Formats: sequence, structure tokens, C-alpha cells
Amino acid sequence: MDADGLEILARLRATGVACASVCMDRESYDAYAQFGTTLGADGSPIPRREPKEGLCLTDEEVALYRALCTGALPNPRVEQERIPIAQALARL
Repeated sequence: MDADGLEILARLRATGVACASVCMDRESYDAYAQFGTTLGADGSPIPRREPKEGLCLTDEEVALYRALCTGALPNPRVEQERIPIAQALARL
């Protein structure tokens, strides 16, 4: 879960697709923060950035998005692939 992922979710919703996120919330971030990173896929540091406004996100998603963008959280990305599948399925 990272700012880019939340922006992708927001763009999908903006097209009219009604969808809910799974494990893209602060509770999941906190539970799996040990799988977090400060590096992007290319190995470079993930920079802080100004959060976009008016995204099609819930209030909880916006709060996480802002925290990820601004550096309010120690890791700007947590690898969702590391969340145990049983935990993800339980959220469905």
C-alpha cells in the first residue's frame, strides 16, 4: 500500500467503478509495517510529495494517503503481497 496505489484506486472509482479497497487502511499499515520500505522499485528513495486533492477515496483512505505522501509514517510503502492471504480473505 502506497500513495500511488491509492491514486490508482481513486482513478478507478472516478470512472464509475464501485469498488472497495482491501487491506489499504491504517490498521493494515500498522499491522504489517515491518514489511515497509522507503525505497522504490528501482532502489531509489521514495520522495515525499504534495497530496492531490479531490480524489475518490474514503475519509480513512485519504488520511492514509496524506500520511504516506507527507512522510508522517516511517515507510511510504508497505508490501501488500506480504500480508498473509488468510488475513486478506478474512477482510472480504
